[in-house]
Amino acid sequence: MVELEPMRPVDYVERKPSTAARREQWWWRAFSVCLLICQFVALVVYDIGFWWVVLASVVVWGLYTLFWAVFVRVRSQD
Repeated sequence: MVELEPMRPVDYVERKPSTAARREQWWWRAFSVCLLICQFVALVVYDIGFWWVVLASVVVWGLYTLFWAVFVRVRSQD
């Protein structure tokens, strides 16, 4: 039978998220708030059906996710 070495403690240093990650997180939060406001306006003011608002929100969210995926990929290639 193979004897395993006892586990040693690992030293690590917690680092703050990078500036780019914080900026991206801020933009996600701003986008989410704007999307909620637009959903409310579409439902109440323009009397658009609930499911149309849900469908439009999913499409917009997907496009925004695609934007960040492409942006991060292009930025990582530089």
